[in-house]
Amino acid sequence: MDDKGWRHKMRRPIFLKRQGRLPLMTMRHSPLKRYLIDPDIIQPPDQMGWAMHILGVLRRNRRMKLKKDHVKVGVTKEQLLAVTPPGVMEDQWREMVNYWFHEKTVRVSDKNKDNRDKQKEIATSGAQSFAQICDDMAKANGVPVEHADIYLKVYRRRDGTGVTPRAQENIVSIIRIEF
Repeated sequence: MDDKGWRHKMRRPIFLKRQGRLPLMTMRHSPLKRYLIDPDIIQPPDQMGWAMHILGVLRRNRRMKLKKDHVKVGVTKEQLLAVTPPGVMEDQWREMVNYWFHEKTVRVSDKNKDNRDKQKEIATSGAQSFAQICDDMAKANGVPVEHADIYLKVYRRRDGTGVTPRAQENIVSIIRIEF
């Protein structure tokens, strides 16, 4: 490489026997990027944590998809172990299937299903906690937020209706009391 950043490279193709040397070919090197993610978006000290978080999310989603695709009602552990899906290492597949059919895992899964069935209302806030919503509303309005305001924000759809009939009844009663 010379002082201007040019690299001179001699090319000698192996498949061409009749030619000896080819003329010098010059290539301009671009400077290597130090970071994979633009530092303006995510600061360099936070990039490793962010990347590991994303890898964890991708891993959980992949395992969830594998379970959804392969674990069906009536399918035994032995049937799943007999066929490893493409793209999955055999020892990892065996480990996942053993985990899915482990006594404690099945018990916790059944308990969680029962608890989800008992929920009467479903919040529309996603992963955002009620405390975060309360804080955001307080900052936007400039005054402290009441529980009724949070309920109206979290249990209503964009069109103003409740997410469930019970939530709709509660919304109507809150509006009636407030006004």
